[in-house]
Amino acid sequence: MNKSETPPPSREVASRLALLSAVSGVLGAAVGVVAYLLFRLIGLITNLAFYGHWSCAESVPTTEHVGLWVIVIPALGGLLVGLLARFGSPKIRGHGIDAVIEAVLYHRSRVDPEIALLKPASSAIVIGTGGPFGVEGPIIQTGGAVGSIIGQAMHLTASERKTLLAAGAAAGLAATFSTPIAAVILAIELILFEYKPRSFIPLVIATTLATTVRFLLLGRAPIVALAGVDFGRVAQVPWYLALGVIAGLAAAGFVRALAWFEDAFEHLGAAIGLDDFWWPAAGGLILGLVGYFVPRTLGSGYG
Repeated sequence: MNKSETPPPSREVASRLALLSAVSGVLGAAVGVVAYLLFRLIGLITNLAFYGHWSCAESVPTTEHVGLWVIVIPALGGLLVGLLARFGSPKIRGHGIDAVIEAVLYHRSRVDPEIALLKPASSAIVIGTGGPFGVEGPIIQTGGAVGSIIGQAMHLTASERKTLLAAGAAAGLAATFSTPIAAVILAIELILFEYKPRSFIPLVIATTLATTVRFLLLGRAPIVALAGVDFGRVAQVPWYLALGVIAGLAAAGFVRALAWFEDAFEHLGAAIGLDDFWWPAAGGLILGLVGYFVPRTLGSGYG
C-alpha cells in the first residue's frame, strides 16, 4: 500500500488523542506547580531542622549551627518517614522510578491516590533533614501518581492511563531539571516502551508546560550552573567520550552497590529482629554520623 492509499486516522482516534493532549497540558502545568511546592517544602524543613527559623528559601544542611545534633536530625527525619510508611502507605519506600515502572507492568497503570501526597511529603522530610537524595525520583513518582489518578477519575483505558502516568512522570523530571527533551526520552524508554504519536504528543505537551511553569516560578537558571565553561571546542570531544564511558561504569557500580547494601540492610534487620518501621531511623542515624565528619554529604548535593 503506497502513501496515497494509507487510510487516515479515524475521527475517534483523533478525538481521543486531542483529549489526552489537552489533559496532559493541564497535568504538566499542575506537576510543575507540585515540583515548585516540593522545592519550597524541602527548603522549609531544612531551615527548621538546621537553622531553627521559618523560611522556604533554598538552604544547605550544615553542622555549624547544630553541632552533635546533626547525628540525631536525620534519624528524627527517618522516624517521621517510618510513621508515614506504617500509617500512610508502605509504597512511599524506594526511589520512585521503580514504583512507576511497577505500576505500568503489574497494576495496569493504577497508582494509589495517597502516593501523590505522601511521597513528596516523605521525600521532603528525608532531604530536608539531611538525606543525600535528589528530588527527581520522588517528583517522577508523584507526577506519575497524579497522571494515573486523573486517568482513573476519567475512566480512561489502561493504555490511556499509561500515557497520562508517563506524561506526569516526564513533567516532574522536566520541572525539576528544565529538561523537557530528556524527560520525554526517559519516559519513552522506561515507562511507555513505545514510540507512537498517541503517547509522544501528550508527553511533549506535558513536559513543555511543566518546564514553562518552572521558568515562571523558579527562574531560568540551570540547576547546576557551569560558569565560564566553553563547550564549543572540538578538541574537547574525546574527553567527553571518555567521561561518558567512566560515568556509565560508575553508574553501573553505584546501582549494584546500592542493591547490595539494601539487601544487606534487610538481612541485618531480620537477623537482629529490627522492625522495618525503624529502618529509616537507623539509616538516618548512620547518615548523621557520616554527616558530622563530612557535612557536604548532607542534603541533595545540588549546591
